[in-house]
Amino acid sequence: MQAFSGSAERGTAPVPAADLAALSQTFAACGAVHVRGAVDPGAVAQVRAAAAHVYAERERLAQEDRLPAELAVQHLRRFASVDDLRLSSPVLDLLGACFWRLGRQYLQHDAVLHPHSHVRWISPERGDLHLPFHQDQTIAGTPLLNVWIPLVACGTDAPGLQVVRGSWRELLAVAPLEHAEFAADKARIDEALVAREFDAHAFWNPEFEPGDAMIFAGATAHRTYLRPGMSRDRMSLELRLV
Repeated sequence: MQAFSGSAERGTAPVPAADLAALSQTFAACGAVHVRGAVDPGAVAQVRAAAAHVYAERERLAQEDRLPAELAVQHLRRFASVDDLRLSSPVLDLLGACFWRLGRQYLQHDAVLHPHSHVRWISPERGDLHLPFHQDQTIAGTPLLNVWIPLVACGTDAPGLQVVRGSWRELLAVAPLEHAEFAADKARIDEALVAREFDAHAFWNPEFEPGDAMIFAGATAHRTYLRPGMSRDRMSLELRLV
């Protein structure tokens, strides 16, 4: 994996998907880049509709006490594997040149999709669904590139994503919740530790539109972003390239 250098103070503005040089520069400085217009909005709408159908079907089966046991955790935590979406074309077809360029730049090889890639549904009132600070590389045990694609506008009225710029340089100590059952809770990083290690400017929570993406390193610390007054649910497509 290539070691990047640069100032984490740079790069809070969204970068157009076509500006590959600026994307690489921002990613190298921050370990994350907010890409504007990364995915065709029509394709985003198709993924959103497919995910909503999966969630509705699982809710129906759960109410009828017929939900398969192997889907119980996914239903409880409101995520669904991309393989279950039954899209008309492979989900990787959504990704343009900027994703693959950054994947090769960071991983130093041609990337493939990690099996733990899915759509997640977050509700403001469901505190058990809100993910704490964590680094996905701790969970996966290997370097990876996160491709986070919101399926609805978020960050203002709906929960968004907060990343810690510059945090990809090392894996931080975890502080699992007592009796933690789920991966993100087992990989939880204490908020006080993150606050001590990074200045306030490192905490970055953009406002996203459908078709945007956040591309960030597997070692970049991140969490669900919430603020008072958020009232809408959010769905996001979360792809991991290894």
